[in-house]
Amino acid sequence: MNKILKKILLLTIIAVIFSNNINFASDETNKNNCFETNGATEIELAIEENQIEPGKDLIFYINTNKSIRGRIVELEDNGTIRKNEREVAYQSNENEFCYKYTYLTYKESKINNITITNLPNENINIYAYIKYNGKYYYIKSIKNKQTNKNLNKISDTSLIPKEKMSQTQITEAKSKDTAIMKKKWAEALNISENDIDKYLDLYNAKGQGKLHKDGRKIKNSKNEEVMLNGVGLFHLLDYGYMYNEETLSALKYWGINCIRIPAYVNYRTSNATDSVTRDDRGLVTAYDEYIQEMDRIIDIGTQQGLYCIVDFHILLEDGDIKNYQELADKFFEHFGSKYGKQNNIFYELTNEPYGTPTESLFDYIKHEKEIVKKYDNNPIMISGNTYYDSSKLSEYYQKFKQQEINDVFVSHHYYNGEEIKYFQKFYNETDVPLVYSEWGNSDGDPNGEVKNYTEMTKKYLEWWDDNNILNCAWMLCHGDYTYSLWNTNLGYKSEFLKYGCISDEYLSEYGKVVFQSYFDNNIKRVKNNEKYINRDSNQETKEDENTNNNINQNNSIENNNNIENTNNMSSKEDNTIKKGQLPKAGQKAFYLYFVTMIILIINIIVYIIKRNSILK
Repeated sequence: MNKILKKILLLTIIAVIFSNNINFASDETNKNNCFETNGATEIELAIEENQIEPGKDLIFYINTNKSIRGRIVELEDNGTIRKNEREVAYQSNENEFCYKYTYLTYKESKINNITITNLPNENINIYAYIKYNGKYYYIKSIKNKQTNKNLNKISDTSLIPKEKMSQTQITEAKSKDTAIMKKKWAEALNISENDIDKYLDLYNAKGQGKLHKDGRKIKNSKNEEVMLNGVGLFHLLDYGYMYNEETLSALKYWGINCIRIPAYVNYRTSNATDSVTRDDRGLVTAYDEYIQEMDRIIDIGTQQGLYCIVDFHILLEDGDIKNYQELADKFFEHFGSKYGKQNNIFYELTNEPYGTPTESLFDYIKHEKEIVKKYDNNPIMISGNTYYDSSKLSEYYQKFKQQEINDVFVSHHYYNGEEIKYFQKFYNETDVPLVYSEWGNSDGDPNGEVKNYTEMTKKYLEWWDDNNILNCAWMLCHGDYTYSLWNTNLGYKSEFLKYGCISDEYLSEYGKVVFQSYFDNNIKRVKNNEKYINRDSNQETKEDENTNNNINQNNSIENNNNIENTNNMSSKEDNTIKKGQLPKAGQKAFYLYFVTMIILIINIIVYIIKRNSILK
């Protein structure tokens, strides 16, 4: 009987799992459908009702035999037309013109159709498909909106994309990549691959906890300096699908403990000839979408022990930042109130406010930091400066000091291979709290070539590590940009980033330099602090408590207050766990056990009823 019940229980659980994961399957019978536009300048791609659920990602792809750059795509969201002029268009190796449009996290119940307008008045062959909820959905019909007639189907297989990687390929690639990274750690530390997990979290938020500003240094509650190596993410509404649990969990293998999450005020895009600025799915026009995506990434980052920088990403062409004061207030109210008691959130008050007068920027910083401090009594705050020219940084910082803004880190962005000696001299002769929240091994031109700044970049990386200066390499991935850390020219393998494959095979030359430096420096720190690993866990707890209660009495008043506030906050957080309440992990286990028992009981009752019926 036990065997029967076990089988019944297993089958029931499998049935429940599969029934809850059924969405819509790829329509293989319509996979090869290509269409002729026949001069139609406005076409509609039909999507069946109730296929697109609220809160899900929709990625729309089309391939054409002629360029249609600059055309407008409209998405009808439950009766509301949404226009999107943003396209990632490129000519593939097979001379296909490939376009990708991404729409994220819709609140309404369904999406009715997609419309492409302003097409050239000539015949164009077109193939379209949607990726939704991890599956591919192929367009069955395309309508000419002027004539209300369906376009003719053709058998042009040249536009059909090559087969995507199978689940077997994905599993094999992930397994191979994880093995490579574990071997790197095992060889570097001369330990078993089975023992590396306890080292991975040693220098991230799980191991270091809440941090605070002490002068120009970032320190933990033990008053030890902390090194933060990070990567910048890019436009979340285009590349958010890449920033998932698997990708972010893999970063720790390289010693990365920080991610910078930019929220573009106005998303800057480019057309075929030059760079332009458009209010296109930035905070101004897509605030809710942006915030929802940032919240999702922060939740994942928190689970993985990553420090997360929420970045109000103003740019030069946005003009005076005070014009966006109200938007910034709303932004930092949200993140302060929601995450102020967490130990892993940093606040970048502004990115590159080069279009802002210095005095105006100071007023803005003073205002925004008070909003943050309402919710986080000991925050790590960062601000860009008004001088792109590094030679004027000293002048800016002197004004910064005169304003007594002493609780904010000043960020400089390194891109053009500028000589490190100037910054070393500046840093050694002042008390500037300098960080590099964005930098790249290039001249900063997204469409240009990566310059040969590697040797200078290595000097910066060494200097940052020697002085524990926070830095975030720009950027993890971008389909077009030449300074992507991720190698975007790998064909179908480019998709492997979202599966957490980030070993050398998948990195650009720039990425290899950056990640290897982060890895080497992290290994060095682990070797120097191996005592923390080998101590008895109970003894470690006691020593940590004693350390927290006996922090160096000679610290500055600011530092003492910071540490006291941090300890008070930690105490409050500890007290939020009610008496008799299980930790989250225990709650999940309890719920799973409870559900399993219910299913078991139901199946026992069914079995008894059927058995009695048979006996009768």
